[in-house]
Amino acid sequence: MPKNNPYIASPRGGIDAAECMTILPRRSGESGSAYVYRLLEYNILMLYVQPGSIIRENSIAQRLDLSRTPVHEAVGLLRDRRLVDVAAQSATHVSCIDVSILRQCTFLRRALEPLVFSQLQGNMSEADLRLLADNVSEQRRTAASGNSAEVFNRFLDLDNEFHRIVFAAADKAYVWELVQKSSTPYERFRTIGLLYGYDVLDAHDHAEIYDVLASGGHSDEELTALISRHLNGYMSFYDELVADFPQYFVLHGPEGSKPAVPLPRR
Repeated sequence: MPKNNPYIASPRGGIDAAECMTILPRRSGESGSAYVYRLLEYNILMLYVQPGSIIRENSIAQRLDLSRTPVHEAVGLLRDRRLVDVAAQSATHVSCIDVSILRQCTFLRRALEPLVFSQLQGNMSEADLRLLADNVSEQRRTAASGNSAEVFNRFLDLDNEFHRIVFAAADKAYVWELVQKSSTPYERFRTIGLLYGYDVLDAHDHAEIYDVLASGGHSDEELTALISRHLNGYMSFYDELVADFPQYFVLHGPEGSKPAVPLPRR
């Protein structure tokens, strides 16, 4: 059963997303489509709009006092990230998490990130190390600031920023963009784990990775094991979460619509 947590989203599957989404303030200079994309992404990741919810572009446009065009553009971008399922002449829904793709996302990152990180251990510039140190400090402050959706969202942003800094320092910023675009199921699963109390905010892994990058002297095997442990952290609660919320997951994508079941760990 879900762990105790002050943030527990109530079931909303199948209802109009416009009715349950939390409205974020629009940023200065932000285009309509960028605003709608950021708002819907936040609501989907934070489970205000849950898997299975119906995305009606007209309803969202009306609630935000926008034309349908920026909403349509944003939905297209969300489809590309597998956050929504768009079918011709059918309703658009918030997608469920395909556990096969989740595993492939993890495989990609476990295969790629040790290669990038190994280039940098003991070789990062002082400026980049300061960025990482500041990031870890902010992670710690954020982790100590509460258990709200906003705190979780901020911490996950900092987590992604840590990895982005490393990729950029290795002259692999574009590679990180590709990894980020393909990692949506991974991020969704981790977020659900936090929201329902299966996981907790902890900056320890990133602090340990920072120490390795700053000092160097570790073997490729040691670095790979450290990063794999970090990326595989969600496996500690995978079986329990999927068993408790099977309606959030599918085995073979939206076409099969088969409820997920716990998978053997690899």
